[in-house]
Amino acid sequence: MKNNRRNRNPKILNRAIVLPIGTLAIVGLMFFLSSAYEPSWTFNWQEIRPEIRDTVKLIERYGSVTSGVVGYAGKTPQQWHRRKWLMKNATEDELTKLIDYPSGTVKAIAYEGLIRKPNSDKYKLINQALNDTTTFFNYQSGCVGLPMMIGEYLVENVIPISDRVPPPPPEKVIEYNLSESEIANLRKLYNERIDKKEEYLRKIYK
Repeated sequence: MKNNRRNRNPKILNRAIVLPIGTLAIVGLMFFLSSAYEPSWTFNWQEIRPEIRDTVKLIERYGSVTSGVVGYAGKTPQQWHRRKWLMKNATEDELTKLIDYPSGTVKAIAYEGLIRKPNSDKYKLINQALNDTTTFFNYQSGCVGLPMMIGEYLVENVIPISDRVPPPPPEKVIEYNLSESEIANLRKLYNERIDKKEEYLRKIYK
């Protein structure tokens, strides 16, 4: 009887060791996947061409929207060229899908690209962007980078109707043909959003 017990003990001991190790391995794998997980993995790329998809991923990896001049040396970053290329080459349908992309940088560029289309409903797009108070991205210009909401970026840099910041150079302004009442409505909503910007940021990054 003693011999039988001795023979069983190593098996019980092995199980006692293997189970915790297996559990740790599974937990470690889950932790790795959760930390490495990117929301874009679940994005539906259907009807978006491979070249557009590849550019979107490069834009997301860089992580910022930039002006044409960045850094102390005042160089034009590749991200600026990618943004221009995407807005020029993506179709309206592709850009419309990308405003639901899980990256503020990509969403901001998609909105800008749609607004720059000649026949787009600019009032509707800006109004929609201003009502998104949960999406922020980093905007870089010169040596400065700051978090911005999409609507804030559009009103200050694309269709400059802000009464809080100086407008960009005239050659960078696009024709928007908004009525005075539409501009007044958008400006009012923009000011409301800017007044609560810090509050929105605290909710997201608390």
